[in-house]
Amino acid sequence: MSFVDRVLVEVKAGNGGDGCVSFLREAFRPRGGPDGGDGGSGGSIKILVTTHRSSLRHLASRLHYKARSGDNGGGKRCAGKSGEDLVLEVPPGTLIYALEPGQDEPAEGAEPVQDLTEHEHVHVLARGGRGGHGNARFATALNQAPRVATLGGTGQGGRYLLELKLIAQVGIVGLPNAGKSTFIARVSNAQPKIANYPFTTLTPNLGVVPLGYEGDLVIADIPGLIEGASEGKGLGDEFLRHVERTEVLLHLVDVTGPEFGGPEPADAYRTIQNELERYPKAKLSERPQILALNKCEALDQSLVDERAAALCKEAGVDEVRQISAVSGQGVDDLIKELALLVNPKPKEPWED
Repeated sequence: MSFVDRVLVEVKAGNGGDGCVSFLREAFRPRGGPDGGDGGSGGSIKILVTTHRSSLRHLASRLHYKARSGDNGGGKRCAGKSGEDLVLEVPPGTLIYALEPGQDEPAEGAEPVQDLTEHEHVHVLARGGRGGHGNARFATALNQAPRVATLGGTGQGGRYLLELKLIAQVGIVGLPNAGKSTFIARVSNAQPKIANYPFTTLTPNLGVVPLGYEGDLVIADIPGLIEGASEGKGLGDEFLRHVERTEVLLHLVDVTGPEFGGPEPADAYRTIQNELERYPKAKLSERPQILALNKCEALDQSLVDERAAALCKEAGVDEVRQISAVSGQGVDDLIKELALLVNPKPKEPWED
């Protein structure tokens, strides 16, 4: 099942039904008076935010979405039936951009008209037209036989781009085959595809790490980046947008390096860091970041320590975490550190 995080839609809410001009005509009631009913309201196009959706794939097969119009009013004060609302479900983290007719992308620097983040929030994207009034509404003491009714209102419409940016507290970045999928599968309920070749993960994965009474930690596994990703190479910046909302980055680096056909850890770190710095839409390189060497179970400890020292020098830090997503080495401590970065515990009054 493919992952879709951008869809273009054209929506049209239903028009309101027209009011009716009618007069009551029954035996023995020669002066029945006006009895034209109101038209029904047009259906609206609504956006429902739900955690039951994880992408926008279900909306990608159609471009046009149209709600039903309201029925016209009838005699004997019969009101027209209102059109049903059309509800489009989206996952939390969906942005809505208004487009001009014929436009497929928002203008550079354009702000979204709505940022949908809360589960079960409902946003009216296009409001249905109001139903017209029948002539029964216009009867007065001075005008007892009005021959006027109003037309139904026109439903709103427009062209919109829906863009999904996953909502996660921690974003995992790293070169392909750095072990990101294995890590998120170990610590959370996510079940990503895991295999020993690059670009195993082709879509972002969300995982929830239970922290007991302290709540949960939401982690996003971002598909492997390569040099030039910020310019569209490889998987490109297709999924870098999903890192924009994260509070903390976990940078996983494969410690095995040349012994297993990969780059030196320091070179791998530099490649990803350069792409984060070049990504134009957010200052990702300035985000709080934890650096961890993964797959430490595969090498002698002396070699792991040597590469950890070289990585510290390259990154300008005092320490890098040494973990194994396969064996679980160092994983629990790393999760605790991430949780403290996301939700630092407040100091007690007696603490300095």
